[in-house]
Amino acid sequence: MGTKFAHFSISDSSIDQTIGLLNLIPKRPNIMEIMKRVAPDNELFNKPIEQLKKPENQSDEQWQKFQKDWSKATKYMNSQKRTYYVGQNLNWTTVFSEEFGFESIDVYTLSLSKNTDKLFFTIGLFDEDVFTFSVIKEGKIVTHHVSGAAETYGMKQSLGDSAIFAETFNIAPQKERLEQILKTNDKHLDKKITGLENLVSVKLWLNRSAPRELRWKKVIL
Repeated sequence: MGTKFAHFSISDSSIDQTIGLLNLIPKRPNIMEIMKRVAPDNELFNKPIEQLKKPENQSDEQWQKFQKDWSKATKYMNSQKRTYYVGQNLNWTTVFSEEFGFESIDVYTLSLSKNTDKLFFTIGLFDEDVFTFSVIKEGKIVTHHVSGAAETYGMKQSLGDSAIFAETFNIAPQKERLEQILKTNDKHLDKKITGLENLVSVKLWLNRSAPRELRWKKVIL
């Protein structure tokens, strides 16, 4: 399984202003309550793990590990809050969350962008199979790049408008170079992202450990 991540960035916005926008993202549903309704007869969703009997086919060690893992999982499923990491990224403020995915990052960002006239861009990578790159403003996608095995995930390949991408990052003279990078062989999506990152001088490759290593601000909402 390859690397996966998604994040969005907003131009000319302080960290505090950006956190204010994050409050507009709807809280996620309580997954545990949904599972109780979907599977009312399943004891796993309707009783504390301590009250359940150990399955005959599991050793004491396996059962103890499952109890520990399940306790962590239920704590997550009962929570309606998300954890974000927010950090300054050149003249952008970037927001990362492990709950963002390549298929949903534009949806979140489109919703937020309706509340400000500032410019956004999004990055999404899934298993190094699909790469998405969008510029968004005031509730509209200005341009959108999709490469890799897009059709496998119900998406269409799209190069996007290199002139708009270049203008977004104030590198208009480098438009042709940017277009060359976007056309990079889809078997090397990692090289495409790092090539863009070097060109625009903004951190784009953000796996799950990067925000902590960069000491970005952790926000739970």
